[in-house]
Amino acid sequence: MSDASQYEKLQQRKQLIEKTNHLIQSVMQSYQTNPLEAYEKASIAYHISVSGPFLQEPYLVGMADSLHAMSKINLQWKKLGLALAQAQNSQKIAEMLNNEVIILQNTRIIAEVYFLLNNMEKANELFCQILQYPNNDQSKLIEVEAIQFLTQIALLRHDLNTARAHILKSIDLCTQYKFDEQLGYSYLLYGRICLADGEFNKASQTITRAMELSQQDRYPLIYAQSLDLLGTLNISTEKYTEAELNFSLMASYALRQKLEESYLQALLGICLVNKATGNEKTYIDTLKEMHALPYLDQHHELQSKVDLLLSQNLENKKKYKNALQHFKKYHTVQLSWLRKQHADNLQALEAIHQTEMAMSEVELVDDINEKLNAEIQERKWAEKQLRKSEAKFRNLAVIDSLTGLYNRHHFYQIGQQEVERATRFDLPLSLLMMDIDHYKSINDNFGHRAGDFVLSHLGILISKAIRKIDIACRYGGEEFVILLPETDLEQAKNVAERIRSSIMEKPVTYEGNEIQVTASIGIVSRKKMNTTVEDLLGLADDAMYQAKEKGRNQVIIST
Repeated sequence: MSDASQYEKLQQRKQLIEKTNHLIQSVMQSYQTNPLEAYEKASIAYHISVSGPFLQEPYLVGMADSLHAMSKINLQWKKLGLALAQAQNSQKIAEMLNNEVIILQNTRIIAEVYFLLNNMEKANELFCQILQYPNNDQSKLIEVEAIQFLTQIALLRHDLNTARAHILKSIDLCTQYKFDEQLGYSYLLYGRICLADGEFNKASQTITRAMELSQQDRYPLIYAQSLDLLGTLNISTEKYTEAELNFSLMASYALRQKLEESYLQALLGICLVNKATGNEKTYIDTLKEMHALPYLDQHHELQSKVDLLLSQNLENKKKYKNALQHFKKYHTVQLSWLRKQHADNLQALEAIHQTEMAMSEVELVDDINEKLNAEIQERKWAEKQLRKSEAKFRNLAVIDSLTGLYNRHHFYQIGQQEVERATRFDLPLSLLMMDIDHYKSINDNFGHRAGDFVLSHLGILISKAIRKIDIACRYGGEEFVILLPETDLEQAKNVAERIRSSIMEKPVTYEGNEIQVTASIGIVSRKKMNTTVEDLLGLADDAMYQAKEKGRNQVIIST
C-alpha cells in the first residue's frame, strides 16, 4: 500500500473514531429522556466500530462503549437478559483494554441485573466489589449507588443494623460529594429503615428531609415517594386523616408530573386508609377507579393487588361469580409475571454461559501497540481471531445483534411455550409475519450497509410498537415475526397496521439518502387446531405472500 493510500486510510479511521465517540457521548446525555433515539445511535456506533475500515481490526473502545450504552438502555427498559449480555461483552473488551472506568460501569449494570433477578447473593458480591475500586471522580456516583443497593439488600434480609450502617455512610458521601438527588434517595431509604425498626419520629424526620431536598419539581419522583412513605407511616401510627391527606397530595402531584406508577400507588394508599376506617364506599370506588385506568396493566404488582382486593370484597358480599372473575385476572397477572421472571432468568443464564463460551474461543494478542497516526488515540486493537469468532458468538446468542430482537432459534423455544400456554388456558394468541418490500433493491441501490441500517431501524421501530409481553424476532434476512400473547385477531390487526403505517410514513435516512421502506404483513390468530408455533408460522407466511401478490405494503389476515 502506498504512503498516500495509507494516509487516506488513517484519516478515514480517524474521522469514524471521532464520529463514534460523538455518538456515544450523545447517547449518554439523552438515554433517559429519549431512550429509543439513544439506542439507535448506540447501535450505529457499534456498527461503525466493526465494519468498513474496522472490519479486520475493530475499534475496541467504540465496541466497549457502545455495548455499555445499549446495556444501560436495556436495563432501563427492564430487558434484563439483553442488558446482561451486552454489559458482559463490553466488560470482556474493557478487560482487554485494561480500561478500569468501563469495567466499573459494566460491573454496576451487571450487579443491578442480578438484584432485579432476585439473586441477592451475587448482587451483594458485585456491589461490594465495586467498593474495592480506587476512588476517583468517575467512580464516586457508582460508589454511592452501590452502597444504596447494599442497603436495600440488607433491608430485604431484615438486617436492619447492616442497612443502617450502609445508609449512614451513603448520606455522608452524598453530603461530601454534593450529590443532592442521591442524598434524597438515601434519606428515603433511611426512613424505610426507621419505619421497619419502629422509630416513627426518626422516620418522619428523615422523610421530611428527603422532601426538602426534592424541592417538589426538582426531583419529582423523590417528592412523590416521600409522600407515599409519610402516608404509610401515618397508617402505622393510626393517623388516618393525615395519611389520607398525604396520599391525596401524592395523587394530585403524580397526575401533574405524569408519574403513572406513583398515581396508582397513591390511589392504593387511599384505598387502604378507607378500608382501615371502615369507609367501604370510598374504598370500593377508588379500587374501581384504579381498575378502569388504561395503564394499570403496565404495572403488574399494583394490577394484581387491585384484582385481589376486589375479589376479596365481592367474596365477602357473597357475589361469587364476580369475585371469581377478578381472582382469575389476579391469577393471570401473577402467572404472566412469573413467566416473564422465568424468561428473564433463563435469558440471563444463557447470556452468562454464551459469553464465557464465545470469549474463550477468542485468541488475543498480548501487546497491540500499533500507532496509526499521532492524532489517532486508539488504545489497542483486536487480533483477527476476534472477527473470526464473532460469527460463532452471534450464533450462540439468543439476540440478533443487528436488530436487538430475538433470533429465530430462541423464538421457536419461547414461541412454542406461549402457544402451549394459550392452548392450555384457552387464551387468544396472534402472530404477525412481516417482510420488507423490495429489500434487494435497497441493497443494490444504496449498499449492504444501508440494508443493515434499515434492518436495525426496523428492530427499534418494532420494539417501540409492541408491549413488554410480546415476542419479536428477526426470522431471517428481511423477515420479522411478532407473537402477541392474549391478543385476538382484531387487536393484532391494529398492531400490524400501526407498524405498517409507521414504516411507510417515516423514510429511513442513511448517509444523506432517504430510503422509502414498506412492508407486507400476514396475520394469523390461534384456533383449536393450531397447537404448534410452526402451524401459526405457516399460515402467517401464506397470508404475507398474499399481501405481496396483491401489491405489497398491506396487511392480510389468514382465513
